[in-house]
Amino acid sequence: MTERLLVILDDALTRSPGAKAPDPRRHPVAVEIRFHAGGWPKAVEALAITFNAARHEGRIESIAGGVRLRLGISPDPWVPGGELVAEVTPAPTAGSSGRWSGTWCGETVSGDWRAEAVVESRPLHPAKTSRLLAAWEESPRHAALPDCSYAGRGCAAIEPGSTGPVFRAEDFGVRPDSGLDGTRALQAAVDAAAAAGGGIVLLPAGRIDFNLDDPIACVRIASSGVVVRGAGSQPGGTTLFSHRPGRSPDLAKPWLAGLQTRCINIAAPDPEESFVTFCGPAPRGALRLPVTPGHGLRSGDTLILVQREDASGTLGQALTAPAGRLAANWRGEGRELVRQLVTVVAAQDDVIELDQPLRWPCETRWRPELRRRSLLHGVGIENLRFATAWSGFFSHHFDDVHDNGWDPLHLSGCHDSWVTGCVFDSVTTAVGMSNCTRCTLADNRITGNPGHNGFGMGGASSANLILRCHAGRQMHALAMQSTPSGNVVADCTCDEPAGLDNHGVIGTDNLVEGLIGAVFTGGGSQDAVPPRSGRGMVLWNWEQGTFNPYRPERPLTCLTRWDELPGILCAGVRRRDGVVPTWVGPEGEGRGDVDAPWAVIEASGRAVTPRSLWRHQLERRVGSLPEWIG
Repeated sequence: MTERLLVILDDALTRSPGAKAPDPRRHPVAVEIRFHAGGWPKAVEALAITFNAARHEGRIESIAGGVRLRLGISPDPWVPGGELVAEVTPAPTAGSSGRWSGTWCGETVSGDWRAEAVVESRPLHPAKTSRLLAAWEESPRHAALPDCSYAGRGCAAIEPGSTGPVFRAEDFGVRPDSGLDGTRALQAAVDAAAAAGGGIVLLPAGRIDFNLDDPIACVRIASSGVVVRGAGSQPGGTTLFSHRPGRSPDLAKPWLAGLQTRCINIAAPDPEESFVTFCGPAPRGALRLPVTPGHGLRSGDTLILVQREDASGTLGQALTAPAGRLAANWRGEGRELVRQLVTVVAAQDDVIELDQPLRWPCETRWRPELRRRSLLHGVGIENLRFATAWSGFFSHHFDDVHDNGWDPLHLSGCHDSWVTGCVFDSVTTAVGMSNCTRCTLADNRITGNPGHNGFGMGGASSANLILRCHAGRQMHALAMQSTPSGNVVADCTCDEPAGLDNHGVIGTDNLVEGLIGAVFTGGGSQDAVPPRSGRGMVLWNWEQGTFNPYRPERPLTCLTRWDELPGILCAGVRRRDGVVPTWVGPEGEGRGDVDAPWAVIEASGRAVTPRSLWRHQLERRVGSLPEWIG
């Protein structure tokens, strides 16, 4: 087995003169040395904080008392290209440290260094049958594993897409490739479709410009059944191009730039909520819910189920057991810690049937309530390229433009809606969903300049599906926030570096499976974290990436922490680079399988069968899978 050593040279590289970075300090380089029989190798690889976290070629030479590293750093927008020469003394071994000196692009440089051993996994074994799944199949109601099969449009029963009357955008004044702002004309086409009770707004090929006449205008969809369909996201298709970024009204809160969606904002009108207090308890996984007689609910009503913290703090403690650690946002009597969007399938006098299982048990001590919500239904965005004039590289939290200034599309309060076949070119956020249920994002791709967020879910978002999406190198490529539950991320991919990031989440029973790339990173304010999830988050057959987007020159091997991701369920998590994933439990750091109250980790370093938990459970529930699922 090859022994590997990582030598980190602090204070090595300077940023390019034109790089608008808030941090002018030097940045580290990590040098990976792979030993074979016969001593020091001739070739090494450097991992630098470059635009794409690329590996850079180098070589190693023996000198008196140490080694000399010669590294050819490739140029990119972050750092100039050139040779870094570093003399490291004493010769590095695992756990050692010292001072290095040398030259970078002819300039004398020096700094501290330290060396870390890289522990490699054994060769991958054949896939292993999951014990978690076996327990679920024996007794679904009592198993730790949730039933994840209800995610997606129509609880995964309806393929994204629509038919209906067609409204040609050109008939309303949209002129592609004209250099004219197309916002008002496209809004007129959308309004016509809305007035007709729904329809397809068909866009021509070419570039349609936004934010030329009005820096804050965008197309707003506030009616059900409206579908915006382009001529394709490929070159020669339909491009919606934003010329100016959104800006925050309060620069102390840069994230508010996201309120100025650049191209299309889909949002239900503010709902007038009515309340139905239900009286009977119900277990996690239940599809029938006792309600107060005379409730007036009907089949098709969408509700938000809310449970509040009690005076003793028992709900928060139960959601985060055994760690029980809660940041300020989750503490205090009356806090709504459980929020799940559900739809009534059938209603009787004292019980209703739900479209999806309860993701947390209902108990009277947590004062459960149902509130009727008015959501948009059947809204779709298809076959478009969203592009921007953003040419600078992304710098995390540099300002409001870098946070959310180039967000082209947002969905809020949507039901059975979808975004499919779209490309997002140089955006700060591709698609954000808040308080959505049974929506599908499928076959979308992020490209161009890396940005802040990729595909995300927030609020009470429930039973949504993100399928076969490529999240590029976004800082938070796949993200959740607040109280999402029962959502599925399946068969997505990321470039290096990218993060699977929960920015303060207390929601439960969310599944990420078949992901290739990304590492589990930590973001969010100290008021929101911990936790990063309530109990029941599932990571299934994930082939992790290598690099930490917060420190792109450094590999990140930690999979989970017991105090931030309590009750997590992991099966078949392994890494691209062969390093065994680590975890931090109550007794400290470790590797390998775990069966404890704080986590179940099985088949660490190898795959499990079935490949897809979501598909397996869906097939068991509905029979043969729809063809579009794949």
